[in-house]
Amino acid sequence: MGLNMEAVCHKRNHENNKMLYFCQFSDCKADSRIGCSYCLVEQHNDHSTQIMEVQTFCKLFDDKKKQVKFINLSETILKSPDKTQEIKFYFDQLKQYLLDRLFFIEKNILQSMNQQLEWNPLEKELINHIINLGSKNIYEMSQDELKESLDFIQGKHIQQLEYMKQETNNYLSQKISQVEKSWNEYKKQLEVELSHLLDENNKLVFLDPKSKEFLEYKLNYYQQKEKKVKEMREPIFTQLAVIQEEEQQQQETLKKIMDQQNQEYNSKDEQIKKQNDKLNKAEQFLKQQKEKKQYEKEKEREKLLLTFPYKIYTEECGHRVQCNTIPIFGCCNKAYPCTKCHGSIAHPARIQLPSYRYCMKCLEIYLVMYPTNYSINCLKCQK
Repeated sequence: MGLNMEAVCHKRNHENNKMLYFCQFSDCKADSRIGCSYCLVEQHNDHSTQIMEVQTFCKLFDDKKKQVKFINLSETILKSPDKTQEIKFYFDQLKQYLLDRLFFIEKNILQSMNQQLEWNPLEKELINHIINLGSKNIYEMSQDELKESLDFIQGKHIQQLEYMKQETNNYLSQKISQVEKSWNEYKKQLEVELSHLLDENNKLVFLDPKSKEFLEYKLNYYQQKEKKVKEMREPIFTQLAVIQEEEQQQQETLKKIMDQQNQEYNSKDEQIKKQNDKLNKAEQFLKQQKEKKQYEKEKEREKLLLTFPYKIYTEECGHRVQCNTIPIFGCCNKAYPCTKCHGSIAHPARIQLPSYRYCMKCLEIYLVMYPTNYSINCLKCQK
């Protein structure tokens, strides 16, 4: 602290005395802590013991300043931790974890899509049968095989293949449409949820977990999250309400129709009573007709039992390729080993496509995409 010039007191009646004194009293009320001997008497007399010379004060200040120079505060104060590497490492791991999860999800999505779009080529068995038929010697073919070869030349199998193609395309179109809708809905939901999750965690809040501010922050966080969930659920509830309203309208419409029908039925009670006699006669006539048909049916059954015993269902006939099913003919809704057996016992068979088969082992009836005179094995019982 410099003392290059000696200051003098310019106060009135102080005779320009040198300002040689410094007041170190903490509660000093004087207009200046530095003054001359007159200033001490006038303003510092009540704490004169707290007065030192200016030169002494400057020396003490310089000594203290030298002492401060030897103290390196930067070495004693706690340093702020460098979290850069730790945070970078954490987010690198998080990104890798998210990538692994996304790859896993992508694999599951592709697998589920492929499973939805799988289909069994129906034409494969028919094409293999045609190839097998074409590899045979024409002179060694059975009558059914010759008939089927003729059907092939006339384009019957081509029509079957076209029908299979059309049915397959219809099936795949429905599946593709369903997959597209599910995929678009999944993308939308995933993007919205990820966006909300990232927005909710895009900054770090420096609050004491036990403080009021932290509790208010968490409460507001969950309120905002609940609000977003409600916004996401609102369209679903709206759509559900529309569906429920449509169902209710359908039920009300059905109820009105039923009520109207009941009213019509009630209004016809008188007419029904008047027609009781006619109905009784009609019932009597129907009863007679029913008894007559039952009698004819029993006669027909007895005739069939005599000419077509039940054991023929489990025995092979010589008219067809050996297989474990027999066709059900739509003309009479009865099962016969082949068209010739049907024609010789009942009446000329009517060939249909598609047609039904009856398995003689598992006793199941199922629909097949082949004509009635085509021999087919029940794959379940063939294993």
